[in-house]
Amino acid sequence: SGDAGRGNGGTARIRGRCERGDEREQQSAEGLLRANNEAFSNGDVDAFGATIAEDGIYDGPGTHRKFEGRQDSVDAAAGWKSAFSDAEGTIESITSSGNTAVAEITWRGTHDGDMETPDGPIAPTGNQITVRACMIATAQDGEIIETHHYFDLLTLLTQIGAVKAPTETPATAS
Repeated sequence: SGDAGRGNGGTARIRGRCERGDEREQQSAEGLLRANNEAFSNGDVDAFGATIAEDGIYDGPGTHRKFEGRQDSVDAAAGWKSAFSDAEGTIESITSSGNTAVAEITWRGTHDGDMETPDGPIAPTGNQITVRACMIATAQDGEIIETHHYFDLLTLLTQIGAVKAPTETPATAS
C-alpha cells in the first residue's frame, strides 16, 4: 500500500540521519516525546519514525499490544490514523527526569475509518472521541528506546458505540 511504501522509504532516510548523528543526539526525552506526539498529530510518518530507535519498544497495556522495532510502531500509528484520520494529541502536562519523560495527553479525533481489533474491524461511525492518556518515554542517543502508553480504551470504545457505557453503581459497604 501507499502508506507502507512511505514508511519504508522514511525508515531508510531516518536510519541514515541517525548513523551520521545530528542535533537529535542531545535532544531530551521531553523534546522527543513532544516531537513524537506532534508528528503523529500531523500524520507525518517520517518524522514520527525519526523519534523512535530502530529497536525501540512500544508497550500499550490497554490494547495488549507490544511492538519491538521502529517499523512496527510506525505501522501501528498509521493504523490509528487510518481509523481516526484527524486524531491529534494535546499534551496537557509533561515532566521529565533524566532520560525519561511522562506526559498526560488528551487524544481527540473522528472515527472515520476501520478500527482494526483482534476480533475484526470496527466500521467507521463518524463519532468524535476524547480520550485521556499517559505516555512514558525513555530516550537514549537522541531517540525513544521505550514507550509505555496507557489510555482509556473503554471510553474510546464507548464513544464510538462499540460497547455500551458501563452503568454506575453506588459504592456501598458489603
